[in-house]
Amino acid sequence: MDEIRSCRERLEAVGGEGEVRLDTSGPVLRLVLDNPGARNALSGRMLGQLDDAVAALEALVQDPTCPAVGLLVRGEGTASFCAGADLRLVRQQVGRPEMADALSRFGHHLTERIRCLPLISVAVIEGAAIGGGAELATACDLRVMGEGAILRFVQAKLGLVPGWAGGVRLVDLVGRRQALSLLGTARGLSAAEAVDIGIADATGPDGEAEDAARRLLEPYLANPAVSVRAAKQLVANAEGLPRAQAMAQERALFGALWGGPANRAALARSRSGRR
Repeated sequence: MDEIRSCRERLEAVGGEGEVRLDTSGPVLRLVLDNPGARNALSGRMLGQLDDAVAALEALVQDPTCPAVGLLVRGEGTASFCAGADLRLVRQQVGRPEMADALSRFGHHLTERIRCLPLISVAVIEGAAIGGGAELATACDLRVMGEGAILRFVQAKLGLVPGWAGGVRLVDLVGRRQALSLLGTARGLSAAEAVDIGIADATGPDGEAEDAARRLLEPYLANPAVSVRAAKQLVANAEGLPRAQAMAQERALFGALWGGPANRAALARSRSGRR
């Protein structure tokens, strides 16, 4: 963790504009990237704030009475989801190899924690998800795009490859052939094509993608929040841990929920003939 802390300090020292906002009210939480002057790109300052926001979410869901089930991740406004790392940060630091390591290492740290959050996360993509913004979208469980939105892994045009584990996750999502096409050509992906190849899960009218995302989450809200969060944790473990370790974690989750308030309430409803 000292290494990650050092990466954060290096990035925050670059500064920049924008802010990350977190709304933790209700069963569906919202994380908003607010830097519209730079297409909601993440400045050094915002990367530190995003780290804090993820830590706040990790702490929040430790409470078994927490009602949270879903997390919407979006950009401010409807012009852009996120353009990745602020290019001003990149231009200032391009001659410093240690900053490349800090940016990539910290990006891995952040996006993997988002992937593993015990919440059903949905990237709400209005406008464009470009470069690191496309990578951030792959860290979410689901992706909903406005009908005119574009998702583009632009890194090859910049003489780079993804640095926030988005390339690895993209292969998991769409397979080797499609991932190679998207990464190697840096072509933009329309909302319709994103649904067709399995990156996006739904679309909505431009400006209404968040409404479509909330509809996508509705079936999850019908079950106890604590068991839905555990189901997400089980899936994340199965995806990222060796099989024996994932099975051990499954037993632990099962045991933690057994006889708990949600389990007892469901059994009582079943006994009385209600569901």
